[in-house]
Amino acid sequence: CRQHTAPIGYLFGSKKALSCAGVQSIFSALESAFKKSLRESDHVAIHNIYTLYVVNTLQLATMHRPAPDAFRGLNTFCHDFEQVEIVDKSVTSTRLVPVCKYAQKLLKEYIDYLRCYQARFRFTNPAKYHAIEEMLSGRSNLFRIQTESTFSPDIEDLPEELDDDVFNKINWHRHTMSSLLIIDGVDRDAIAVFMGHRQALELPTSTRSTLCYDQLLTISEHINTILHTLRLPRLSPVRR
Repeated sequence: CRQHTAPIGYLFGSKKALSCAGVQSIFSALESAFKKSLRESDHVAIHNIYTLYVVNTLQLATMHRPAPDAFRGLNTFCHDFEQVEIVDKSVTSTRLVPVCKYAQKLLKEYIDYLRCYQARFRFTNPAKYHAIEEMLSGRSNLFRIQTESTFSPDIEDLPEELDDDVFNKINWHRHTMSSLLIIDGVDRDAIAVFMGHRQALELPTSTRSTLCYDQLLTISEHINTILHTLRLPRLSPVRR
């Protein structure tokens, strides 16, 4: 990352913005745990760590607030995962934002993983097989923590080895990415819309709005570059 800490004047609404090194340390912790679970062939842990890795990356890419049902069901993603409808605070926070190429690829890989993982349970664990079917069909949350016997409904209750609020409760993704975008010179009003700070009449789709969706696409392109610049580890349980 070109700059490890956002200057005080650039911080956007909160001092929860992390340095690039701070972001990398969170993902390095996930990478270490993931490699350990692979060595031990612990498929439950592999699923849970991989799920948190994907969710945290998507939160950086979309500035989604932490939520137990982050990104809800698969049907909230539109047009081959190019857009996502986010409702992360109340109905007034509802917004449709573009998903950058980096995150689209990650999400498609996660869907491929779920399909492969589901096949393991066809004859051995019907409950888990049908739970994954619900994820893939959009009838349940897409991201769900796995236990030995089933899948939790969401990602709220983490297993002990992953029980750290930084993975599913602390709102660092939005403030970190927005600060990096401001450093890149992105318009603050457009960032506010992307983050869901604007009221309904000020949405880009409103006839009274001076903003347009193209500005959100531009932000998405900046986010794509930032994610590549961060050099986050690429985790995958599927051999490619």
